[in-house]
Amino acid sequence: MSEPRKKLTEFIDRNIKWIFPLPMLIIMAFLLFFPGLFNLYMSFQRWIPGKTPPIYFVGVKNYLHIFMGDTRFWNSIFRVFYFTALAVPLALVLGYLIANLFNREFKGKRIFRTLILLPMVGTPVAVALIWRLMYNPMLGIANYLLEIVRLPPSNWIGSQATVIPSLALVSIWQGTPLVMLIILAALQSLPSQFLEAAKLDGASYFQYVRHIQLPLIKPHIIVALIFRLIDSLKVFDIIFVMTRGGPGRASETLNLYTFLQAFFYFEIGYASALAVILFGMVLMINLILIRIRVRAWSY
Repeated sequence: MSEPRKKLTEFIDRNIKWIFPLPMLIIMAFLLFFPGLFNLYMSFQRWIPGKTPPIYFVGVKNYLHIFMGDTRFWNSIFRVFYFTALAVPLALVLGYLIANLFNREFKGKRIFRTLILLPMVGTPVAVALIWRLMYNPMLGIANYLLEIVRLPPSNWIGSQATVIPSLALVSIWQGTPLVMLIILAALQSLPSQFLEAAKLDGASYFQYVRHIQLPLIKPHIIVALIFRLIDSLKVFDIIFVMTRGGPGRASETLNLYTFLQAFFYFEIGYASALAVILFGMVLMINLILIRIRVRAWSY
């Protein structure tokens, strides 16, 4: 064997654990980072298909217009935070309560646990279509249930006052099972000796929950909060299928506004700048929550 070939063989033998996964790592890095970097590049351009030239550099004009002259952007920010403020806390509370219920033994527990997980199985588009039928003011079951309890019918997604709460209800229904699973896993990992010791010391169940259970599962609750925040801040499919941002623009969130700018108005550069802002907003919020979670684990 020649000397160069021998050195090459020895090099491969020494670094084979890095050489074999290297092609896949390169492909994954390309798929992960190239779209983000290209989107960041496009956010400083004006790209209007069909014009000559179609792409030209505009610097920070897109960002300046977003923050200083685009009222639709600020309205969409308000709507996405309004939607999140309704969808996330309620899903956390319901998930926690259901997790505590399934942390106990009762007849039919496995069947009910399977049923409670069914909302996670359906795709968001199918779920949105089903709830759109349920919200139908003439034929939907939602108004029928209101009539049973002697309440006036609602226009649900057809009214500007009720459209965001109605959409948040769909998100709560679909997102609560994931919260329940995360918190249930945390509850089942707690040693039973904690509850027994609390009972021996004369503590009530609510004192046990407040002073022992909640502090111990706090990191897991934050994990569930992170997942729900990400889902709520980037919500698109449910709103697009059910309302298309209507009535008027009452349910036009930042994600939907970005989509409209790109594929309806063909302002690709402007939409790229909106996507960068959305990514930065989600990243900043989740970094704060991750920091809180790390501190919770340290105690």
